[in-house]
Amino acid sequence: MTVLVRAVLVITLSISMSGCRDKSEVPPDPAEVVDAGPSLTGTPPQVQALLPGSFTQALDAGGGSFVTVAPNEFSPMIVGGHGEGAARWGEREAPFAVLADFDGDGRRDAVLLQRSPDEGRVVAVLNDLPKPRVVELRRWARTDAGDAPPLTGFYLRLHPAGMLRVPDFGGGGGDTTVTLNHEGVEVVAYGQAARTYWYADGDFTSLTTAD
Repeated sequence: MTVLVRAVLVITLSISMSGCRDKSEVPPDPAEVVDAGPSLTGTPPQVQALLPGSFTQALDAGGGSFVTVAPNEFSPMIVGGHGEGAARWGEREAPFAVLADFDGDGRRDAVLLQRSPDEGRVVAVLNDLPKPRVVELRRWARTDAGDAPPLTGFYLRLHPAGMLRVPDFGGGGGDTTVTLNHEGVEVVAYGQAARTYWYADGDFTSLTTAD
């Protein structure tokens, strides 16, 4: 009787362990995978932006022929130097993509530098629920902005939250000081000007921050 009981226990334990092992080998249901938000991967300058499927769908729904600018489409003056004019690289910052919680809802958003054959643009993808929302921040004709292929003359930089002091470029009204409650993004036209965008009161606003 003792031998029989032990045999039953061994068989039961083996079936239980086998069931656990098989379950762990089954791929998770895509519907159960948590959307981790956008990310950057790679070593500069070979960096890629990884966008969740929901972000890609939101961008595709906007139509047009825009694609995100690739690292090899930037001038070496932009991506290769360390001066004031050079783009920065980091875990959440590349010259073609800046990742931050721009609207303060606790979810990571993305701002992308994109181009078509004729136009350039900067677009924000806000990680709203139940689906992301796309906001175009700026658009330009590439031939008019010195942004003609094969290289782009624009790049992005992450702007920290906090006090932002903007010089009076016109020379008449004094400097402007604003407070960014969340991180923003600076859109730089290399050697020309820069404009910083941030989210406040339900929409993006901006100021010229270099001239």
